[in-house]
Amino acid sequence: MPPKYPLFNSIAIQSMIHNIPTLSSPFYLFDDDIVIRKRLPVTTIIDANKSIVYLGGDTFNIRIQPHTLYDGNIHTAINMGLRKRSADLLKSKGRYFIASHGPLLLYREIGIKIWNEFRVEMNSLISHPFRMPADPSIQTLYIYVGYSNYYTFLKARKMLRFVMLDSPNLQIIRRKLQNAFSDQLAYFICINDDLPSLTAEIQNLLNKAYETIFSKRCSFES
Repeated sequence: MPPKYPLFNSIAIQSMIHNIPTLSSPFYLFDDDIVIRKRLPVTTIIDANKSIVYLGGDTFNIRIQPHTLYDGNIHTAINMGLRKRSADLLKSKGRYFIASHGPLLLYREIGIKIWNEFRVEMNSLISHPFRMPADPSIQTLYIYVGYSNYYTFLKARKMLRFVMLDSPNLQIIRRKLQNAFSDQLAYFICINDDLPSLTAEIQNLLNKAYETIFSKRCSFES
């Protein structure tokens, strides 16, 4: 089931759905609108021949050129790079390591651990829920994250934060976003919407927040 409204990276998602094949073991899907905020204690992820993102040492390395992921036909669909820069996130200034909204890779083992730890939140707050913890063909490809096997969410539950925007009140929406981005413990912030209606004011607020975080469009965005 696609997102209800073309908010955040929904437009990008819709343009990618028909261009990205199902991934198989050992990779696992993770959705939805995720902001990568801090340095991650990572060492390596996957074979460079199959990766579009390389995480070296404990920080993100920028790769602007796309890398083939299984199928050369999806080369342009996943043309994304990581950008390391300072960003003023809703008045919360700081150094953030932000991935362009595109695919990263997540080891299936880590994905299953995330599911086991966060299944209640995921089922209630993600618009494209996991069907089962080991399902390799869950929905479409949104955001994937890969890190070394020793580091798991079980050791740092608070590093992943879910936020649901379900109130049409602009002040509540703004407060939820500000609280989410000011959370110094969260490495990943997953924002989703289940708004009863979409007004021009809400659209403007969300778009402004979105453009602040992702100021440069990816190649697959319309």
